[in-house]
Amino acid sequence: MIMDKLIPCHSLLRVSLLRIPVACILKNKVTRILYCFFLVYVFVIPFIDIASAEPVNFLGYLRSELSASDGNPSELLFMHKLRLDFESVLSSSLFIGGNVNLLVYQGDNDGNFLNNMPDSIERSVDSASRYLFDYSLENDLTWDNFFIKYILSEFDVTIGKQQISFGSGYAWNPTDLFNVKNLVDPTDEKKGHKALRIDYPLSLSQGIMFLYDIEDSTHEPGMLLCYKATFGHFDYSLIFGHTYWSFTDYEKLSGTRKKRKIIGFDMAGEAFGIGLWFEGAYNWLEQSDNYYEFVVGGDYTWRNGFYLLMEYFHSSLGGSNSSDYDLNSWMRFFTGETKAISKDNLYLYGYYPVTDLMNIGMSVASSLSDGSVALIPVIDYSLTNDLHLEFFGGINLGKDDTVYSRELGKGLLMRLTWYF
Repeated sequence: MIMDKLIPCHSLLRVSLLRIPVACILKNKVTRILYCFFLVYVFVIPFIDIASAEPVNFLGYLRSELSASDGNPSELLFMHKLRLDFESVLSSSLFIGGNVNLLVYQGDNDGNFLNNMPDSIERSVDSASRYLFDYSLENDLTWDNFFIKYILSEFDVTIGKQQISFGSGYAWNPTDLFNVKNLVDPTDEKKGHKALRIDYPLSLSQGIMFLYDIEDSTHEPGMLLCYKATFGHFDYSLIFGHTYWSFTDYEKLSGTRKKRKIIGFDMAGEAFGIGLWFEGAYNWLEQSDNYYEFVVGGDYTWRNGFYLLMEYFHSSLGGSNSSDYDLNSWMRFFTGETKAISKDNLYLYGYYPVTDLMNIGMSVASSLSDGSVALIPVIDYSLTNDLHLEFFGGINLGKDDTVYSRELGKGLLMRLTWYF
């Protein structure tokens, strides 16, 4: 599995591009192609209705990103991404879709994770072991999603690598077992996940979703059951899950897989024009302390177009202050094993539409546990209907050794996207 994560430091924006190997995937290109042909041959061809089939529809985007930081060492990186999506209705009950991603890197595509941590954490690793924390961003061509959806009379079945996400939280999702968001742009697209999914509607306002997860290993699949309902102005979800969690001790350089059971609750809706949501989960871990997480938030749009969002996230896994942070705290956050370094966290986001084509905004990420703050100014400009330009900044203002310590520096990211 490949995780994308944000590092809240001088490479705040750049490291959101990192591709960190944390588990085994199908690396052989021939094996991937044969896997796709197998899915098509077994699950698609027998159900195609030539008379009603529609042509394949292609869409996607071409994106170039420039990220820079003033850290030690300073860094300059270009990333070019081509995403090509395809979808087709093959019959009244069969839909196929997916996308391919091509990533090309230029510039400072090699680095070391220790350079993205406070000096006190970096010094805790002896010089002979520093190379173990090296990383490299490599050019890549991948099947990001490839799935087949059957629309049956009583329920829908989706098989293959597909988008899976849970929860109403904007910056954090305690009930989502599959994705960790990046605080620079929490709306950024998520990676595909190999699974079997069944959606069974009970009524117009209620339904059940069953997920059979085969992402990590077909010998240790995870399972998840979600009940969804709408009552009044709010949507509710109740989630029960059983999966495996890869957990790494970076000080001992060892890893384990632990059984994980989760029960979660999610609700989102509107009251008096204010958007409100709550999401929480309790986790039982094999041979480890259990933990819980929850997020509560709200948003509001004024008549002049000004928008403001606020969200609070609590994780019992996090540290209560900077003295609780160690190498594992930072590395587990980087690799997506945990959602936050500190116990109590706050996220604010506001923007104002200066013109019909340009928004100016600001995000504020804060660790309430250690009092540190990072500012993320944002400019969003539509050059044409299909050409989009964005600027993101990253300014850390916290004390030394905190999550958003000023010793970690500043960063800048410029993104140009052409949609087709």
